[in-house]
Amino acid sequence: MLALVALALASGVVGCGRARKDRPFTRAGVLAELRERLPGVSLPPDEAVPGVDDRLDLPYARRDGRDLLLDVFMPAGAGPYPGVIVVHGGAWKSGDRAMERPLARQLAARGFVAATVGYRLGRDGRFPNALFDLKAAVRWLRSNAGAYRLSAARIGAVGASAGGQLVALAGATNGDPAYEDAPASAARELAIFFTDGELTG
Repeated sequence: MLALVALALASGVVGCGRARKDRPFTRAGVLAELRERLPGVSLPPDEAVPGVDDRLDLPYARRDGRDLLLDVFMPAGAGPYPGVIVVHGGAWKSGDRAMERPLARQLAARGFVAATVGYRLGRDGRFPNALFDLKAAVRWLRSNAGAYRLSAARIGAVGASAGGQLVALAGATNGDPAYEDAPASAARELAIFFTDGELTG
């Protein structure tokens, strides 16, 4: 059964509808924007966490002649563990899965297999392409669950801004043939958590 949970956290600091003053949507760009309002703010480090195994740059699909990649962060131990897919924001035109690595590592340190997912952006990612990419990542994780200590039946997804919209769409279009690019439904039993604003760091 699909669990669709929507939680809007209006940050008021970095919102999904604001212009970014021509800065790239990266951890450094977000930090620069935040420091204009909050001079002492910092982001958590993007570094290894004890007890968490990292698997970076794993290809999960091939689109338009290039590999789409994801990163997997696993707790130590045999598992299987519940999973969380973390989807970055960036107005559907920028951003990168690496932005969410600190959050994914912290989730893994707390007993979840966490995956940060890259998806097509800009023209290449126009609807429904980015949605298809996210669903392909879910299918890949389910089919490779054993290799990553993941419980294939217990996967949720979290996203912020554009990532939150994609996560919500994955849940809302579950089983609708118009929004499936493969026979198996990716979003079955996918718990969804959406934030308005950024999860970065």
